Amino acid sequence: MVLYLMRHAHAVSEQEDLSRPLSGRGRRQAHAMGKHFQTRDLIEASKIWHSPLERARETADLFNGYAELGAFCRGVDGLLPFDDVRGLARRLSGFNYPLMVVGHEPHLGRLVSLLVSGTVDQDVIDFKKGGICSLRRIETRSLARLWSINWYLTPKAVAHPEGDSGPKG
Repeated sequence: MVLYLMRHAHAVSEQEDLSRPLSGRGRRQAHAMGKHFQTRDLIEASKIWHSPLERARETADLFNGYAELGAFCRGVDGLLPFDDVRGLARRLSGFNYPLMVVGHEPHLGRLVSLLVSGTVDQDVIDFKKGGICSLRRIETRSLARLWSINWYLTPKAVAHPEGDSGPKG
């Protein structure tokens, strides 16, 4: 199974709008990331789960449209910034199709840490707003399910690519 984790794009401050929708910068980030992946065969998710917060829903919808994934987007409980990641990790262990999850920090970072290292306390990745991390589940002989990071890409890297335009990993 391949899992794609995306942090929501830049949002307006609470002072501007309590619901914190995407800012103009955030919409540009979602557009840049979507267009980048539209021309590559790197994301094939048929479903996108997002947190119930507006900025995550908008990021998921915009990315899905710009990347032309045609994925089914839906809000899912357990994806808020400070939700426990163990429940989501258990849910993911039963999936056998590519899935994208759009959420928040520190939740996404803790999820990657748990999946890759077995603990939520390792700083494995520093999720930038609009960044996407691809993980692959590895079956072991003991039937333990471990994950490895395939690649990680940020809106800044897409806007200012250096050398090869594709993700590393």
